[in-house]
Parts: sequence; structure tokens; C-alpha cells
Amino acid sequence: MRKTIAAGLFASVIGILLILFLPRTSEAQEKYLIRFSTGLPEDHFIMNQYKECATLIQQRSKGAIKVEIYFSAQLFKDIEVIRAVQMGAVESASSYSVYLSKSFPEFLIFHVPFLFKATEELSKVAKSEIWDSLKKNPEKNNIKILAAFPWPQEAQGLLSKKSVKVPSDCKGLIARIQDPPQSALIKLWGGGGSYLSGAELYMGLQRGTINGGFGSVATIWERKLYEVAPYFIEIPWGAMMTIPIMNMGFFNKLPTELQNVVTDAFKEVEGRSNQRAMEEYNAALNMLKGKCNVYKPTKEEMILWEKDTHPIQISTLESVPNGAELLNRVTSFLKSKN
Repeated sequence: MRKTIAAGLFASVIGILLILFLPRTSEAQEKYLIRFSTGLPEDHFIMNQYKECATLIQQRSKGAIKVEIYFSAQLFKDIEVIRAVQMGAVESASSYSVYLSKSFPEFLIFHVPFLFKATEELSKVAKSEIWDSLKKNPEKNNIKILAAFPWPQEAQGLLSKKSVKVPSDCKGLIARIQDPPQSALIKLWGGGGSYLSGAELYMGLQRGTINGGFGSVATIWERKLYEVAPYFIEIPWGAMMTIPIMNMGFFNKLPTELQNVVTDAFKEVEGRSNQRAMEEYNAALNMLKGKCNVYKPTKEEMILWEKDTHPIQISTLESVPNGAELLNRVTSFLKSKN
């Protein structure tokens, strides 16, 4: 009799414990899917960083989060992903400072001519209070900023069909441009600009519609532009930041431990992003040897390139509330770090 009562009490206790802890067990077993959209090709150096983030998230979440990466704009084009993430059409995506600036103009700071001289400077800003302030508006508008992966700043420059070493060499140069700052720069140096897509660049140079263009070492190699324009001068006319984003509503629904898994994974990979950018730059330079004449200006020549560009820096931020203040903050920050 006593054994029967004891067995009944034991079963009751076990039943109560199961009821108390079952919800927690169910919650721990809930699975989450992150679809990540990017326009980058599968073998791009930044794409490889996204793959690493995905692997870390899946491993450290112990399978609670599955990450599916859709490359080459299989889901959305680069210009569409901000809205898609904001509306929850996709959980996460790769964006760029240039596209974010259309909705959040403060990101134009990365496109101010000659503000950033090196990739390292971009990384320093991305780890500062300045970056924290830049993230506020997107996060108020349902976009979680996860990290900042720089493109190699040293690789930026001007491609041409003739040798260009100082601004006066740009006289008569019709360059492919992508935005108003580039248009203002080439005009300042005595040339002219023409808006062409990246797909039109090779043919434009080949046919003589243009005889130069703003670009990067990687662009020259990937598009084989050295075949039609064999000269390139490295000048830091602007910067580019790749910025992975996530739907804020989706992020907030994740349990705290899984939120930390996501943010820590991106932070860890971001910590190596500067090195990856420089590796990409050096690899592209090595591949271009013997195919393109790459010129690095002297300090004296760089002074000539930067001369009278301050008004263009100011005008780049004219749509940014307190743009002049933001420019001064970044300029002072960079001076303090050099």
C-alpha cells in the first residue's frame, strides 16, 4: 500500500515537473530560418565573409538557426534589398553605403571625396561612436545593422586610355561617372563625365564613347578593362562599405542567446574584414602585372589631386542634416587616430 502511494506521489511530481518545464523545452527546440540576399557572385571576397558568418551562426546556435544565402541577386537586386528587409520579405541581406544613403543620407559620409585615405581608416570609423550614431535611423525604421565590411580603399582610382599622373592630365578626358561627386571631381580636373552602367563600361571604352572612368583595381581585373584602357592611377576619390542588414522585427523575436550568436558571428568576421580587403587588393594588383600600368602618386602629386576639393566634400553632404558637423566629426576622428 505504501509503495502504491509513493509511486503515485512520484508520478504526480514528475507530471508537475513536465508541465512546468515543457514550454521551455519547446522554445529551445524552435527553429529559425534566415534567408540572406546578396547581389555578389558566389566567389567574391566579401561573399566568402558572409559564408563564414553563416557557418558560425549555424554551428554556435547548434542548429537552431539555419542560414540560406542567395547570391547573384537570386532573390532581390542590390537596390531592392533595403526595402525587402524593412518589409520582412527577406530576413537579411547585403547592402551598401551608397544604397543606404538614399533612405538614410548620413551614410553619404563614406562617399565624401578624399576623406578616407586607407582601408584601415574605414574600419576604425566602423568601430567608433560615429558608427553607432549612423545606425540609429535605420534601426528606428526596422533595419538592424549587423556589421561593416570595407572594400579596399587603396584600390580606388581613375582608369584611362592615356597616362594620367596629375590633374592637368585629365584635360580632354571623358570619364564614366556614377554620382554627382565624381562628376564634380572630373570637371574640377578639366575633364568631363558620362553616366554609364558597369555593363556598358567596356564597350564605351572600346568604342571611344569615353576614354576613362572612376573605378578600382578589382573592377579592372574582373571586367578585363585593361584590354581597352591600360592606365590606372590610384587616388582615394571615395569609399565603399558593404553593410549586412536584418529585419529588426525578426531579430527581436529571436531568443536573447540567439541574438548574441548572430551579432557575435558578424562582429568576429568583421574583425578580419580589413585584412581580407587588403588581401583582395594585393591579389588584384599581382594579377594586373604586365597587363595594366598602375601608378601611385607621390605626396606632392596627391596634394594637387586634393586641391580645391573641399567644396565638393561639403556639397556631397548637403542633403544630410548637420552634414558639416558630421564631416568635422569624422575628419577630427581620423586625425586623432593617425
